Amino acid sequence: MPINSEGKVMTNLATALRFLNRSVRILLLSLLALTLLPGRARAQVTWGSSVTVDSSGSWLRLVHLQDGSWLAAYAYTPSGSSNSEIEIQRSIDDMRTWSYVQTVSQSGRNLGNAQLTQLPNGAILLAMRSIVTGVSYRVQIYSASSYNSPFSFLSVIDANENGSNDLGVWEPFLFVLPNGNIAAFYADELHQSQGYNQLIGERLSTNNGATWGSETIASGVTDGVSRPGEPYLTMMANGSYMLSTEDCPQGGTCTSPGGYYKVSTDGVT
Repeated sequence: MPINSEGKVMTNLATALRFLNRSVRILLLSLLALTLLPGRARAQVTWGSSVTVDSSGSWLRLVHLQDGSWLAAYAYTPSGSSNSEIEIQRSIDDMRTWSYVQTVSQSGRNLGNAQLTQLPNGAILLAMRSIVTGVSYRVQIYSASSYNSPFSFLSVIDANENGSNDLGVWEPFLFVLPNGNIAAFYADELHQSQGYNQLIGERLSTNNGATWGSETIASGVTDGVSRPGEPYLTMMANGSYMLSTEDCPQGGTCTSPGGYYKVSTDGVT
């Protein structure tokens, strides 16, 4: 069943965040991440100077590790290459400075839409989209036992290996639920025959991301136009969950996306 109780949130902020996500300027994202941490007091934000992780990167995501450090993952295309990779950096001073950790690449494929999460056992999962345009589209998982251990391929959440129709899966987001299951949300274009231009799919893993259950629709409209994307799940102070997405109700190139949300009691239904 889909996550319920849909609403619309600040369009201008959602639009601004959408474009900030495509740079690797982290000041705003860092402050937002800090204010969303459970138990952290809400206080007036004082803005300071920005910090550049990598001026050549795009689509940066952060995770706060159990040891207090931060990891950042983002897409990067090396000079002279046509294939993008995922680069990972670490900060031990609350995101004021960053140091290179490692790069994840796949031969002949373009990687992007990186997202990190840490499991209760300390292992780190790296979700991403992996594509060969017009051939193969995947959202997949790499894993590492710690931040400085090599990431290795773990599983595919969903895929279109008959990519001649140019329909893809994108923008994965992982969330560890209180029972230890992992919820994976992602943008999915594979249901256009059912009237969805794009929807937000959700799959669950009960074994730390090694395998994934069947897809349910977390958000979507059968109007042939709407394109919910860039899902993000957070637990609210009351114990419920909010799934936020951008949407392009006008379809096309999505020049004026809106911000939307849905609320769930368990992050699943």
